[in-house]
Amino acid sequence: MISFFRKIRKQLADDNKPLKYFRYAIGEIVLVVIGILIALSINNWNEERKDRKVEFKILQELHDVLLGSVFQGELSFQKDQLEQNKKSKASGEILINYIENKLPFHDSLKFHFANNHTRFVALAKVHAYENAKKYGLDFIINDSLKELLTWTYETNSIWLNELNERNNLYENSTVFPLLTVLFEAINTGDYETETKSMTPINYDELKENKAYLNILKTTVQKRKEYILFQNRRYQRMLELAKLLEREIKSRSS
Repeated sequence: MISFFRKIRKQLADDNKPLKYFRYAIGEIVLVVIGILIALSINNWNEERKDRKVEFKILQELHDVLLGSVFQGELSFQKDQLEQNKKSKASGEILINYIENKLPFHDSLKFHFANNHTRFVALAKVHAYENAKKYGLDFIINDSLKELLTWTYETNSIWLNELNERNNLYENSTVFPLLTVLFEAINTGDYETETKSMTPINYDELKENKAYLNILKTTVQKRKEYILFQNRRYQRMLELAKLLEREIKSRSS
């Protein structure tokens, strides 16, 4: 094509026809520009296809982590941790009732003493989200999905991390020093079994210990606060799983 126009241009130049030569030159330039634009469009289209493939892979990985394609899914893990903290809070409420009402000791209290002082931190599995950030979240077209991802794995995680730090400080500086004085041993065991056990050195004296009663009440309140943020994360993760599934299906069809 280019050699064809060159022949015409040379012929017009040899025939001393500048006006026609100028027209052909303009036409040749226009064709070259059109060719460049077409090439750019094809290149942009190919890049867009690559971006969408990357996006699909990212969405699939995030979805697999939430539902658990190999290991326990994030949703299942977060729900389990949430339920265990609810049980921990319930144990504290049982103990408060026993102590405030001066109820006699029962062997079941050994479990509740240990369970009340067991906290489940529910750290999020962030590796899929971090992989997504490496590519840049701009790869994800759906703005609602990006916002939900950011809230779940960053904003909410910051709040829970701060709560964890405050709880750690409170437990290490106030709770555990008193527990070592009031109990024979501290065995938090495995939350899936009944191996948790804490036996008071003297239950009658424990019932009169106002400092320990205050710790129980404070621990219950701290569990409520932590459960609130855990539940928010879990609910958002449920929304996230549904939104990811819709996005994946729309790209697969």
